[in-house]
Amino acid sequence: MKSWAKKCLHYKMKVNGSEMQQWMAELLSILLEMLSDASSPEKRGVALWTLGQLVGSTGHVVKPYTQYPQLLDTLINFLKTEQQPIISDLNAYIIIIIIIIILVTTIIIITVILTPTLIIITTTIYYPRYWLQGARRETIRVLGLLGALDPYKHKMNLGQIDSQVDSTALLSMSDNKTEAEASHDLTTSEMLVNMSSSTLEEYFPAIAIATLMRIIRDQTLAQYHTMVVQAVTFIFKSLGIKCVPYISQVMPSFLNVVRSADVNFREFLFQQLAVLIAIVKQHIRNYLDDIFTLIKEFWTINSPLQSTLILLVEHIAVALGAEFKIYLPQLMPQILKVLMHDTSKDRTVTVKLLLALQKFGNNLDDYLHLVLPPIVRLFDAADCPVPVCRVALETVDHLADTLDFTDLASRIIHPLVRTLDSCPELRATGMETLCALVVQLGRKYQIFIPLVHRVVTKHKINCQRYEVLSCKILTETTIAEEEDYLLMRHRLSRHKNRDLALTSSDTTTIKRLHVSAGNLQRAWTATRRVSKDDWLEWLRRLSIELLKESPSPALRSCWALAQTYSQLPRDLFNAAFVSCWTELSEALQKELIQSLEQALLVPDLPEITQTILNLAEFMEHCDKGPLPLDPQLLGERAMHCRAYAKALHYKEDEFHKGPNSQVFESLISINNKLQQKEAAAGLLEYVMSHQASDLKVQERWYEKLHNWEVALKLYQERLETNLDDIELSLGQMRCLEALGEWGQLHSVANQHWNQLKDDGRQRMSRMAAAAAWGLGQWDSMEQYVNCIPRDTQDGAFYRAVLSVHREQYSTAQQLIDSARDLLDTELTAMAGESYQRAYGAMVSVQMLAELEEVVQYKLVPERRPTIRKMWWDRLQGCQHVVEDWQRIIQVRTLVVTPQEDMYTWLKYASLCRKSGRLMLSHKTLVMLMGMDPTQTPDQALPAHHPQVTFAYTKHMWMAGRREEAYSQLHRFIQTSLQPQTIQLMGQDDEKQQELRRRLLARCYLKLGQWQESLQGINENSIPAVLQYYAAATDHDGTWYKAWHAWAYMNFETVLFYKHQQQQQLATGGEMGSTAAQRAAADLTNPRPGVPSSIYISQFTVPAVDGFFRSIALSHGSSLQDTLRLLTLWFDYGQWPEVIPQLIARIDTPRMLVGQLIHHLLIDIGKHHPQALVYPLTVARKSASSARRSAANKILNSMCEHSPVLVNQAYMVSL
Repeated sequence: MKSWAKKCLHYKMKVNGSEMQQWMAELLSILLEMLSDASSPEKRGVALWTLGQLVGSTGHVVKPYTQYPQLLDTLINFLKTEQQPIISDLNAYIIIIIIIIILVTTIIIITVILTPTLIIITTTIYYPRYWLQGARRETIRVLGLLGALDPYKHKMNLGQIDSQVDSTALLSMSDNKTEAEASHDLTTSEMLVNMSSSTLEEYFPAIAIATLMRIIRDQTLAQYHTMVVQAVTFIFKSLGIKCVPYISQVMPSFLNVVRSADVNFREFLFQQLAVLIAIVKQHIRNYLDDIFTLIKEFWTINSPLQSTLILLVEHIAVALGAEFKIYLPQLMPQILKVLMHDTSKDRTVTVKLLLALQKFGNNLDDYLHLVLPPIVRLFDAADCPVPVCRVALETVDHLADTLDFTDLASRIIHPLVRTLDSCPELRATGMETLCALVVQLGRKYQIFIPLVHRVVTKHKINCQRYEVLSCKILTETTIAEEEDYLLMRHRLSRHKNRDLALTSSDTTTIKRLHVSAGNLQRAWTATRRVSKDDWLEWLRRLSIELLKESPSPALRSCWALAQTYSQLPRDLFNAAFVSCWTELSEALQKELIQSLEQALLVPDLPEITQTILNLAEFMEHCDKGPLPLDPQLLGERAMHCRAYAKALHYKEDEFHKGPNSQVFESLISINNKLQQKEAAAGLLEYVMSHQASDLKVQERWYEKLHNWEVALKLYQERLETNLDDIELSLGQMRCLEALGEWGQLHSVANQHWNQLKDDGRQRMSRMAAAAAWGLGQWDSMEQYVNCIPRDTQDGAFYRAVLSVHREQYSTAQQLIDSARDLLDTELTAMAGESYQRAYGAMVSVQMLAELEEVVQYKLVPERRPTIRKMWWDRLQGCQHVVEDWQRIIQVRTLVVTPQEDMYTWLKYASLCRKSGRLMLSHKTLVMLMGMDPTQTPDQALPAHHPQVTFAYTKHMWMAGRREEAYSQLHRFIQTSLQPQTIQLMGQDDEKQQELRRRLLARCYLKLGQWQESLQGINENSIPAVLQYYAAATDHDGTWYKAWHAWAYMNFETVLFYKHQQQQQLATGGEMGSTAAQRAAADLTNPRPGVPSSIYISQFTVPAVDGFFRSIALSHGSSLQDTLRLLTLWFDYGQWPEVIPQLIARIDTPRMLVGQLIHHLLIDIGKHHPQALVYPLTVARKSASSARRSAANKILNSMCEHSPVLVNQAYMVSL
């Protein structure tokens, strides 16, 4: 019965294959148990057949090899043992057919939508024949369905090889991304690569906000935080709703500062937060949980922040509308406390809260029974100020428009009548509120009319609206019939302002401001600049003036802060410059350039030189540049200040314009400085132009080494003098086939075909057929295939390909079966030695299985996604050999073009590149691009397929065109990928956004690697490389490679500056006393180019953070990262050495000194309790009572924040 169940299960899988995925583990376990049961051949046969159907229907390929490591050996063992048909009884076959018909009919009725009729037809006709076939052929078919597993992976699965691999080779492909903007600083350099011609206006606020946020995160710059917040608020106001992309940069830092700020600044921050929420509206929702946590924390009954917090809540309510309702439960305790226990003067806080409640509208529906009674008590209380009572009445009036007061009517009207009776000042407002209640209650108000009438008559209260409404109720006239104009006009007028606030325009254009060219001209004028200080002052004034006159509101908002915080104008210099540059006339631009060139010529001013070099590079990356500075001057100054990457750029530009000995010398020197030995050697070879050696080599040697390009060249050289040599022609054809040069291969075959005899044609036919297939020359292919013997695996396979193309599927299946039978002997023999030897045959087995799937792909469109996924998974499980991949993906071209299967072909091109097959890589990428970029070297790479463009830049790099690859990739990011990514952020296609961000992260990582490769690690290259790696982590926060690269680069930077510092100190020790003092002064006042401990501490923390993240994300061995992390921890994680000296003096007899020491140790204990707990525990056992007392005092203070640590120390010290 189990066997029959398996057979019936097959058709369930064919109909609902994807639905079976959730039971794969259970089914595979059962099938493997049956496959291992040697006592029942039929059970094993049915299990084998079912396994094939399960894998083919669900697309669960390759993975079973990993989940069940013995599966592959079990299947191969079938080839050695099984000889009988799976099912030999014809009657059983007929019974199965009947069962299948019934089952399929039932499934069609139950799952009509999920059951394509074509699947049933092809299944009942196409597959049952396997049940009468031998186990050997079925085994080969199942092996092909599962895929040709890489022998190395097979050994890993079996535990024969340590599965721990180098973690740097692993990728984290998780789709769950985290927002990195809040945890990483965005500097000018990091934002530089994000700029493009289409995003300059977005770039200016982005870089301004990123720089400002870096300031606000630094607690040592707290004195500037108020101006930072003012600048950010101004930027958001100027952007309007366009500020939404920057919320993620601002809010995390903003909210963190709120918690740590003093009272006055905190109130200011809450006020500005309300302003920001009014601008971004509902887009603030991602941060509301944190905002309400802060509100609850600081909204206490006597807090001076109450009014500000209420205003903030009001803005949130208006911004969110109906979404505000879910946050009300968090605020109800504070709201009720204010309404019932407000102690502020004249109850001003209550008034503000009531005004806010009016904006809550129907969000209060579920809490009306809680809120309304305290409001009513306000105007019913004798001791409540009249203004508060009036606002309370108005609040009831407003809420009556949106909330149902029916159940609470008596609790409102009776107090309201008492108010009308006792307070003349509130009668007008009270009657308006009463009218609102009458409109809502309608006829239900009739029972209250006598009560109200007595008070109205008693005090002669005149209210026309109330008289009209009460009269209609008494006459049983519907109020709404005639009330629209007379009564609703008042309510509409009352809500006009609120509606305007809720529906205000969400678009505010960025206004460009006027630029005063005269002020800029006075700033850049370089007359009477003599000393170094004069020039530094010139740069400072120019930087500030550029911000002041910038037409970008975002940059100009930073001007006030730039006057007091000197680092800000330096950080924003490039952005401010490019914003002003376009506003200047041509004459003024020339004058400015002259001033910059004059500054460049000043010796020993690395600060100014670096600034101008960075500016020149920056301007090259946008459509407003490049700057018309002399490239030769820039190159010389870059060499002088050791900016070798920039120097290389400008020297290469000189080389293209006209090479000379000096340029060659400079290029060789620069490449050596950048540790590019191969490039330097290439330049030397280019200069020397020495001839090749006369050593004769065999072309076949290069074929064996898979150096097809060299082999092809040698064959072609020999063919020039031996045109009729068939061996040379066949060798040439083998090279052309391996390189995928189908056109040339087809041409060579046609050239020689008619001249060859049968033996020669037979040797050439397979390669000629492959060329014709690659070109789609089906008639030629038939001609060549006819010369391949039918009783060979190649003959059967190529004939099957032709049959599939002609849609002769029955013939094709017979040929595929013949090919399997022909493979049986080879596969069995090879597998008997080792799976490694059998792998080549396994690839052929997989190709046959995929040729069958090509037929399904053509006949059953519903199966195509599953088949495409299977093809991809199998390719990932294969050995990464170019020839194997080429054969496999060639089969798929029968139904899928390279453009439709671009990701597979990109992986193939990548494999070719990494294997040194650059010609094949180039050919593949050109095919995917639709053009050859080498034909237009001066133009940018086509960007309609970003993944292909990225792959082509990597090919350029591998081909030795490194600077061009770096430049093209840089250009591609700026002009295409980054703008497209930003554009997608405004759309709802999250998957596409995710793909683009991941691609952007990989581009940035590659830029960083290339920058590091081009320049090495030095003072000038470190910032650029780090900014690329940081950008990679920003765009893909869960990618191991990005975090590893970021951490490792910071680690290398620490070592670099540590080495420089050691050299500097050693040099200082050999100086005279004066020179040593000067060197010491330099160490304490670091300049660019001078190493210091400041640099070490600057990069240590990011390195540690990066290693923690990379270790967490690594799926393989993280030993190297762990060792580097420990190195940093041991070298720079030491506790302050001054602590033992402080503890030694805790019992000093000087009272004032002792108090200071105690306070200092208490503060240290809050941040580094581990550093104090042990020496203090020892001190508390001192024989000196004063020392014991002091130690216990400090330990007691530590118990408040680290009780567990102190208790553990007590326990250990017992």
